[in-house]
Amino acid sequence: MLPQPCVLVIFGAAGTELAQANAGGYNLNGGRVLPSNFAVVGFGLGAEGDSDEWIRQRAATARPGISRRPPEDNHWQHFARSLFY
Repeated sequence: MLPQPCVLVIFGAAGTELAQANAGGYNLNGGRVLPSNFAVVGFGLGAEGDSDEWIRQRAATARPGISRRPPEDNHWQHFARSLFY
């Protein structure tokens, strides 16, 4: 049974832990552990970027080195839509 819709809030989103958390979320999403309407919202001060696209790009860059799942573009596109800054 999938959990109810939820949001994961990450404080200090400008740090490197955000990329690791997103890779973990990608793994969980790929394993169908997360609901389809799951979101990750990052908050942070002093971030290099300040947009949803920045956070998605950062997570995409970290994914190959951290994720235990092989890259699947279709799956990544679906998961990336749940990342917000």
